Amino acid sequence: MSNNILVITSNPEKDSMTDAVGAAFAAGAVERGASADVLDLYDEGFNPVYSAADRAHYLGHAPMPEDVVPIQRRLAQADVIALVFPIYWYTMPAMVKGLFDRVICRGFAYHPDGTPGALADKTVRVIMLTGGSRQWYESDGIGESLDNQICRQTFAKYCGVKDVELVYVDNLSMGDDSSDKRKAAAAQLEGIRQLGASLAHKPSPPNEPAADIWCRSTRGGSRTRMFGKCRRMKSSSKAARYAARTSCRTPRRWRAARTGRSRAARQRRR
Repeated sequence: MSNNILVITSNPEKDSMTDAVGAAFAAGAVERGASADVLDLYDEGFNPVYSAADRAHYLGHAPMPEDVVPIQRRLAQADVIALVFPIYWYTMPAMVKGLFDRVICRGFAYHPDGTPGALADKTVRVIMLTGGSRQWYESDGIGESLDNQICRQTFAKYCGVKDVELVYVDNLSMGDDSSDKRKAAAAQLEGIRQLGASLAHKPSPPNEPAADIWCRSTRGGSRTRMFGKCRRMKSSSKAARYAARTSCRTPRRWRAARTGRSRAARQRRR
């Protein structure tokens, strides 16, 4: 089944790299049969300023401000949401902050009583355009801060979005129109197009409920045994069940404990 894709861009400059990234994501999804809707916050005339009307709604004293409802409707209809914006002073621009403050708000994206909001279980990609490299952002702690603020806290914790990731379009230089920069930008746009294509369809549901399987792994040459959950088995075939029995064995200390209990039980019965 095809997904409905919503791409939200924010850049005041016409024909910007931000717009090109948003268009590439949408094009990739459309090529694979999805429908794509591109929402430019500047073309939309979006007002990012948090007002008394927004505050009254937050407190439950007034309805949702009318100007944000059309954007909320488009968000609710989407299966996949891509937010595309440049990083200004190591954070999102004011226009995007206003989107979070006014649109992705209480009573729509989340509810105080824990009822899932309109964004729950959607797929979200936060595509950031940066002058520095991804490695620099991640090594300096800025990437971690952005991931925690946007992905883990806002979307995952509050909005119930389980599939949310940061995506970098990095090493950009404003005004540098050299051949090398053009080639690098083209390569990144192609990567974004492929990302859009990869999210064009909903994953096929499994044939049967997933089963928890425990397996053993060995770390390097230290032979330190560790125990943890394997990937959940999705197939009901005999080959899959055989693989589960042979490769995911019960840890030895658990077998010993069970064996000891069974021996004690037999002795008591005697």
